[in-house]
Amino acid sequence: MANQTSFLGATTGAVSGGVDTNPSRVSRLQASRRATFVSGFLVLAAVLVAFSLRIAHLGYQCLRGDEAFSVMVSRWNLGNLFNLLATTEPHPPLYYTFLHYWMSIAGDSEFSLRFPSVFFGVLLVPVTFSMGRCLEKPPGWIQTGSPGKRIDAEVKRSWKKGVAPATPTLISGVDRGSREFAGRPLGRPVALHTESANGSRRLCLSASMLAMWIVAVNPLLLWHSQDVRSYSMLAFFSSASVLLSTRGLSTWRERCAYVLVTYAAMLTHYSAFYVVLAENLAALVLIALYAKKEVAATVFRWLAGQLTLAVAYLPWVLWAIKPITTHAADWMHPIGLAEFLERTLVAVGAGTTVEPESRLLVLVAMSLVLCFAAGGIVLARSSRERLPIAVGGFYFVAPALILFAFASQRPMFDERHLVILVTAFAILASFGIVMLTRRLWLSLPISIILIGSLAVLSLGNYFFNPAFNKSANWRSLTAEIRRQEQSGDYILINLPDPTFAYYYRGPIPVGLLPLRVPVDRLETEQELTKLVSTYHRIWLVPSPSASYDADGLVEKWLTDHTHKVGEASFGGARLALYSVDG
Repeated sequence: MANQTSFLGATTGAVSGGVDTNPSRVSRLQASRRATFVSGFLVLAAVLVAFSLRIAHLGYQCLRGDEAFSVMVSRWNLGNLFNLLATTEPHPPLYYTFLHYWMSIAGDSEFSLRFPSVFFGVLLVPVTFSMGRCLEKPPGWIQTGSPGKRIDAEVKRSWKKGVAPATPTLISGVDRGSREFAGRPLGRPVALHTESANGSRRLCLSASMLAMWIVAVNPLLLWHSQDVRSYSMLAFFSSASVLLSTRGLSTWRERCAYVLVTYAAMLTHYSAFYVVLAENLAALVLIALYAKKEVAATVFRWLAGQLTLAVAYLPWVLWAIKPITTHAADWMHPIGLAEFLERTLVAVGAGTTVEPESRLLVLVAMSLVLCFAAGGIVLARSSRERLPIAVGGFYFVAPALILFAFASQRPMFDERHLVILVTAFAILASFGIVMLTRRLWLSLPISIILIGSLAVLSLGNYFFNPAFNKSANWRSLTAEIRRQEQSGDYILINLPDPTFAYYYRGPIPVGLLPLRVPVDRLETEQELTKLVSTYHRIWLVPSPSASYDADGLVEKWLTDHTHKVGEASFGGARLALYSVDG
């Protein structure tokens, strides 16, 4: 009777909302609240660190050529912009359209132009944390049937084996740790707490926070978070798409969110298709292996989302079919597997701001990280602990292999496309290290040594080594022209780089020679003859290019036919002044 009274009292208190006085449950509740507070604080700290790194020196370096091109075309009216994207420019329209309206609000300074990339780069930090947390439990298509029934079945199996649950199982507020109530459902089960499950949750929480910090300081992501291009936006939308697809799309809100986010990724950059293909492959495997109930409904929901994306994207494909199918960058080349692996591991781990002699060190560190991940998946104690490593590994390897399959046949590979892999790498590395060591005090120094040291090495070069500046000092070059310009001057550039036009706002006319590629030597010399007969001084900004005036025809002709007054270098950009009068 005493037991029954105690049981009824506990039940009544749980149902009526009274104060729970069970010491073990109160202790667990307090520990959960402390963990929630600490994790929230660390997420906020990681966001602030990511923002600080990305905002630092944001407007200090001059725009590079690709950034200035983004600014130039985004200033056009949308009709001309879309015509360009349909004929020659191999990018979808979302980023350029966004930048078009952003400039009308925030202006076109280096800081304001780069700030949207900062914004999306910072958002990637909580997305990574959420991805790690959602991997604490299987995706939606693995979680078939009623959660309560699955939990109750686990309790019954434990009692049939003669083994009590490791800690009491809480079902509708009832302590079912006693065998007296085994097999007698007293309400809908809402949670199953065991020591092993709690341990796995703590490990997953630690790994999620570690992955978040890896993304916060990743050099490749930081570089593109300070760039007026679409790659920071691409990294955010593609990672958010993976996050939503991993959750299982069990509600209509999640399915709508997945379609919208994935559609945004596809309209941001064509590299998003590598992620979408990987998502479809993952869905196919998970549904085939794990979906035991409602398979038809699960397949229908997934295919409906993919069909919606295809129908929505089809008009753009038809509009921009030419650059999609024919574009090939002349500075790229088809890539072999060894080169692809080497460049991928270095870029994902340390970005593009490492010295050539340090690349071997980066490869060794990245190889050790992958070994830790492999060890973590082998030594993990349950499928719950293996799942995050497997998902991170899949979304790190599958899009990379799809990218390689295209790049090996067509010159289209560049390290910037690898931003779609960094979040998956962070999940793979952090969960692998944590599950292998199973101790935060051990996994943290390992991560700092193997991953943090690479970030310090690369970011030190990026922020403080002038050899790794992303652009020449166009600001000082154009200021020098403004300081010495005279009536009768003419500015000549031999490469159609829009950066000069962004920085020079003076009254002197600016022209381009050669006029076309391949270079017509006779035409170029005739145009130069006209210039020296019309103007008194020629300012030349000679830019070396393998595909445009590779022989330096313009500079050689001016040297032979005019008097060179002086020359100066501005962080990689040269400026020469020629006098026609001698």
